[in-house]
Amino acid sequence: MSNFGLDEALGAHGGKVIRAPVGDRYVIAEMMKAELNLGGEQSGHMIFRDYTTTGDGIVSALQILRIMIETGKPLSELKKCLVKYPQAQRNLKVSRKVPITELNGVERLRAETEKELAGQGRVLLRYSGTEPKIRLLIEGRDSGRINERADAIAELIKSQIGAD
Repeated sequence: MSNFGLDEALGAHGGKVIRAPVGDRYVIAEMMKAELNLGGEQSGHMIFRDYTTTGDGIVSALQILRIMIETGKPLSELKKCLVKYPQAQRNLKVSRKVPITELNGVERLRAETEKELAGQGRVLLRYSGTEPKIRLLIEGRDSGRINERADAIAELIKSQIGAD
């Protein structure tokens, strides 16, 4: 669920974001499979596999301090390399968890939204693994437009499986 701005920042330096299902265990599994040493989640969990296989705030802080010392730049300057995209999130209670592909019109609207974003944003739609909810995240450059799209998809979902 990392911000799409991360894709652009890493891409500008020859890197690439590899996505995994939500959860540290999935992130570390993907890291092991691809032999990567840095991973994390939007929640702020950072995994530095050279030091540990779990998110560790102290290791994260030490790595940031190391970079600040090596570059001689303050964090306020270093963080400018990441320009975050606006996000529209909807967490909707559902009465049941039917396959998303069986929700009338939802997959079509999701695909139309992704096409409209044209590689400059994304749509993530998934059920919560721990709650009776469906989670929708849309990222793109135009905050107003992604909120319109998120509202339309959310209303369509609520009309079919929404719960009070």
